[in-house]
Amino acid sequence: MTTVREAIDSVLNPIRRNNLEARRLKLGLSRVALGRILEVDPATVFRHERAPLVALWDYALRGIEAEAASKESKQELRSFKSGLDCESIIPDGIAAQGKAYLAEKMHKARQQHARRKPSVADKPPSRRAPSERHKGQLSKEMINEIADRAEGRNARK
Repeated sequence: MTTVREAIDSVLNPIRRNNLEARRLKLGLSRVALGRILEVDPATVFRHERAPLVALWDYALRGIEAEAASKESKQELRSFKSGLDCESIIPDGIAAQGKAYLAEKMHKARQQHARRKPSVADKPPSRRAPSERHKGQLSKEMINEIADRAEGRNARK
């Protein structure tokens, strides 16, 4: 619960209450990412998160929040994530157009995609280990190979 003095202070000085860290986290950005967007050192971001909020930082964050909330940015990011295997869009070109937040999110999506381990479904069926196969997934070629190996073992005995 806020006191009367805090309420009056927030009305008289609306940008003095420092919520930079909370706003940054709401955008899903690290200090390093916000520093890249604003072209400052991450230590500068840290210092400004701890000090009274400066009007210029509030203004810059409002611009980033507006870019993050725009439908166009969300659509571009969604289409970029769906086509990561194609690598058709270059995030640095997006940043040059003035969309630094979108470019930063594209870089993050590309890194996460690169770190993603291929799942069992991504492997071709012939390379799967026998423990990964289900009864209905054996092809005719696999059944013939198994039968040939079994016949070869029986002939040796």
